[in-house]
Amino acid sequence: PAVNGNKGDVGDVALRDVVVAYPESGSYDAGDDAPLTLTIVNIGGMDDELTAVSSPAAAEVELLGDVSLPGRAALQVVVPDESTPSSASSATSPETTESSLPDSSVTEPSPPGETGAPSSESESAPTSTPEVTGTEVAPQEVGTLSIVLTDLTADLPIGRNVPVTFVFAEAGEITLNLPIGAPATARPEATDSHEE
Repeated sequence: PAVNGNKGDVGDVALRDVVVAYPESGSYDAGDDAPLTLTIVNIGGMDDELTAVSSPAAAEVELLGDVSLPGRAALQVVVPDESTPSSASSATSPETTESSLPDSSVTEPSPPGETGAPSSESESAPTSTPEVTGTEVAPQEVGTLSIVLTDLTADLPIGRNVPVTFVFAEAGEITLNLPIGAPATARPEATDSHEE
């Protein structure tokens, strides 16, 4: 596969590139917190919601951010430090109305004033309209969420998979074995003597 993570489908929900984020220290020890990274896509027309996440490898699992998953929309799950500003804004209504704006502009492009959106939002609608081609519309990214396995029950070395269960209000439940993701930075360069 072109991605490091696992994938799974349950109902109309697709989970892609599902991994435990690479640890900054190089390994996870018992008691550490381990964030997940993945993309959750609702390919159906019915709204859904991530109601719970659990794993036998952690004492509990924290969900930080907006867990709602509108129909034909995507939710990006990121490491908490990266998501703090955007997860706070994803829980607010302006971003939600922004993500629904392209749908209304596709069906009726002439009356943008009906949405009651400020001028800054109506300016963003034309930029997203060209991405729509025909009746097939790519899922809109509606925000970010952080999922963190807290207080790991045992050491988690690189190469070991972790079972994690995701529960959705409409789609149901799915358990995936998650690998630890690849580091974000490249490996250190070889020594000068080796390069020569």
